Amino acid sequence: MSKKEYQYRFGGPFNWIIAIGALILVFYIFTQLIKILWWLAAMLMPVLLIATFIINRSVLFNYVKMIRNLYKKNTTTGIIATVLSVIASPLVILGLFGQAMVLRKINKVNPQQQKADKNKFGEYIEYEEVNEQFKNLLNEVPREKPRIELRQPPKEDPNPYDELWK
Repeated sequence: MSKKEYQYRFGGPFNWIIAIGALILVFYIFTQLIKILWWLAAMLMPVLLIATFIINRSVLFNYVKMIRNLYKKNTTTGIIATVLSVIASPLVILGLFGQAMVLRKINKVNPQQQKADKNKFGEYIEYEEVNEQFKNLLNEVPREKPRIELRQPPKEDPNPYDELWK
């Protein structure tokens, strides 16, 4: 009978046990982090709902209209959307708040953009007169045409192997 020899690396044959333990630990930490974030979103939900209503109430009304349209198109889809909205209400309210903030930012930039467009197309733009010297330079024809010379590349010594491939 021969004796089998093993080469142990990084802690021996129990590496898979350590890897599974580490995987379970990472999964546990991840679930605890998600639980904390869900709790935080649930606690902020009333504040975010009121803030969304104050910032842009049309976001909330559009969401309700979307759910109502789902009921009109397909009742089952509307019921599923309503149940998911209730279950994931902290995330829904957070998403609606984010949408209201983005629309608020767009509405702040939009009047400035409209003003810039109005100035660009609706009113005269300030300009400066160009001196006659510069106008003459633009209209002046060059006295002589530039010469373009094409040079032939120098001929290289013939390669004796080139004739073998002809």
